[in-house]
Amino acid sequence: MRKHRVSVLSAAVGAALLFSAGAEACTLNAWTVNGSIVGSAPNLVPGGPGHTNNTVKRYSGVCGMRALASGNYVQNDDPANDQIFRARFYVFTGITGGSATAYLAGNSTNNNEIEVIVNRASNQLQVRHRGGSPVNFTINSAGRWYSVEVAMNATGTATTGTDPIPANTMVVRVSGANTGVTDTITSQSLSVTSGAAIDFARLGWVSGSATAGSDGLQFDAYESTRSAGNPIGRLCRGNMNADTTRNILDLVQIANNINGTFSGGQPDVNEDGQVNVLDMTVLQQIISSTSPGC
Repeated sequence: MRKHRVSVLSAAVGAALLFSAGAEACTLNAWTVNGSIVGSAPNLVPGGPGHTNNTVKRYSGVCGMRALASGNYVQNDDPANDQIFRARFYVFTGITGGSATAYLAGNSTNNNEIEVIVNRASNQLQVRHRGGSPVNFTINSAGRWYSVEVAMNATGTATTGTDPIPANTMVVRVSGANTGVTDTITSQSLSVTSGAAIDFARLGWVSGSATAGSDGLQFDAYESTRSAGNPIGRLCRGNMNADTTRNILDLVQIANNINGTFSGGQPDVNEDGQVNVLDMTVLQQIISSTSPGC
C-alpha cells in the first residue's frame, strides 16, 4: 500500500511489534524514536510468546504492548501540524470496568483532537473530537481484539483517492471479535473543527478510571500516515506468510505457533486474545469459503 508518509513510530512498531521474532527486539525502546515512554513496568511492558513478558497478547507477529494502569503510554512526536492524519491500531479491550482513553492525538493547544475510549460501563468503543459527543461502537463484554482506524481531514476541501475524507470530517472504522469467515467493519463519521492539527499521538492507557483486571489494555500493529486518500486498513486474519490468500500453508504455521514455534503473521483468527485450535477451526472455514483471499 502506498502512503504519502509513514510516521517514525509506525515504522518502529512495524519492525518491533508486528513482525519481529527476536526477543531483543521486543522492547518499548522501539517506540521512542522522536517520542517518549510515560510509565514503566509492571504497568507498561512489551512482550509476547517467547519473550520475558510472555503473557502479553499479540495480534500480529510475536510482540505486543500491555498497559495495566492509567498514565502509562508511548508517545510519538513525529506529526507536525498535520491537518490530514490517519492512524490504525489494534486494541485488546481487557479492562473489566469503567473507561479508559486508549489513544489521544492532538497539539499543545488542544490535546484531544482525536480521542479513542474503551468504555466498559456501556461496552462501547467511543471516538470523539475535542471532548464533544462521541460516535459509539458496540464491543463484546469480554476482552477481544479490535482494529480502530481514524482518518481526519481538518481542511475545507475533501481529499481525493481510493478512500477520500470529506472536508472537516473524521471517518472512524472499527472491526473486531470476528469469529466467522467475514470481517464485520462498522464506519461512522463526525465533524471536526477546521484547522485542527496533530503534533503528537499517545497509545496505551492514557487516562481514565477503569478496572484493569489481569489483561488491562493491550496493543499491536500501530500505523500512521499523512496519506490523504488511501486507507491503512485492517490486517488479514489467519494470513501467516504475507501473501494474498489464506490456505493450508497458513494453517500449518498456526499449528506451529500452537506447538511453540512462533512466527509472524496474524494467528489469532477469532480475535479472542489466544492462539489455539479454535483459530485453526475458523481458518479452515475461511479456506473453504468462496473468499479466502486477503
